[in-house]
Amino acid sequence: MTKSKPKGPSALKSLKNSLKNAGLIGPKPKRVAKSKVNKLSEAASAKREVREKLKKFNATSGSNPFELKFTKQKHEVLGRKLKGVKGKPGVTRKRAEETVSKLYYIIFFGLTIFFVSVLFILGFIYIVFLIFAFFLS
Repeated sequence: MTKSKPKGPSALKSLKNSLKNAGLIGPKPKRVAKSKVNKLSEAASAKREVREKLKKFNATSGSNPFELKFTKQKHEVLGRKLKGVKGKPGVTRKRAEETVSKLYYIIFFGLTIFFVSVLFILGFIYIVFLIFAFFLS
């Protein structure tokens, strides 16, 4: 049993290269000192640049390779079609949390409407009882 070498650079190296190409890591160009106001505006523009670069990087690179989970086969069988070899547990967990939060919102909203209606009915019955008691006495 010989292990086949992975083709191309590792996931970490490819991530580093793509970050360098996007300009997010690596040496920064030196700037000439200016007044305080200019420094503050430069800092804001630098933050804006980094945000834009991150957006561009996320849009071009797709997903983070470290968020993927691969299932390993014990035996390879010819003609067998594989299903679910690669998965994204973070995305699945996020979707599940969203559905649970929506469900809790629906339950909470339904229960509040129920209790408000019950209290309204009980209050109405109490008022009717007081009216009858007043007329009967």
